[in-house]
Amino acid sequence: MVTFSEAFTSFWKNYANFNGRTPRSGYWFWQLWTVVISVGFVALALIPFVQIVVALLSIAFGLATIIPTLALNVRRLHDTGRRWYWILIPFLPWMALAVFILIALVQMSSMAGYPGSYFSPYSSYDSMLATIIATWGVFVIIYLLLQAACGIFWLVLMCLPTTEDAIGESTFEEDNYYQPYSGSKAALPMSGLAGIKGVDGMYRDVTFPLEIDEEIVVGRDAALSHIVFDRNAEKVSRKHCSISYDAHQNAYRVIDYSTNGTFKDDGTRLTSNTVIYLPAGTLLCLGNRTNSIRLV
Repeated sequence: MVTFSEAFTSFWKNYANFNGRTPRSGYWFWQLWTVVISVGFVALALIPFVQIVVALLSIAFGLATIIPTLALNVRRLHDTGRRWYWILIPFLPWMALAVFILIALVQMSSMAGYPGSYFSPYSSYDSMLATIIATWGVFVIIYLLLQAACGIFWLVLMCLPTTEDAIGESTFEEDNYYQPYSGSKAALPMSGLAGIKGVDGMYRDVTFPLEIDEEIVVGRDAALSHIVFDRNAEKVSRKHCSISYDAHQNAYRVIDYSTNGTFKDDGTRLTSNTVIYLPAGTLLCLGNRTNSIRLV
């Protein structure tokens, strides 16, 4: 769990770090810091003769936090499995406002000419004024609705927990679970009935034995998986799929939990969150062919 002080340190330490990810607690603790600092500025502004100094400090603080705030938001998006361009969502109302202003300028240019003249579409100043008021009234309503919708959507987005497809390494050391697999299953024993063998990628030519009805989870998160891929295997989810051997079916029982998919050698994607029985010899691609395993 990220602490209040760690969130403050991480914010400034990762001043312009747009890579990796920041967990939910790290993001919201910094929001709490901004509230505390803002209240502090307000309290200082009540002291006589220092208002100008406080105002300058407040402006300096605001300017100094622009870049790290953008970086923090991008890292929080990465933690939810989303790319950087989702950060454009809060700016959509401002983009819409720019479009509205452009439309208004075009409308005003069409008002050239004296109302009632041959060059004007308006018969009087009253009709021209009514058109302007009606147009801007619609603009304001649309802008406010868009602002509210984007604000609520962004709030919900920032409240989402860390996903299985989080992008990159956390800026908090204790939040990283990416460790190479260090189990004892380095080779398939002679008595073993089943196993998983790496074909391409990190575990190429490494074989992991499977006992009957034993379930092994493959993924990038050591807290969730038994066979753990490192953080460079971006197409592999934190909890990608589970594999077990069913002696009664004489087949492997595979369940795909991933976003990028688990594919058979012929390109067929396994149905997500559904038990699929596959025969020995089946090649499985985890997201893509970069990391593939075979059911032996």
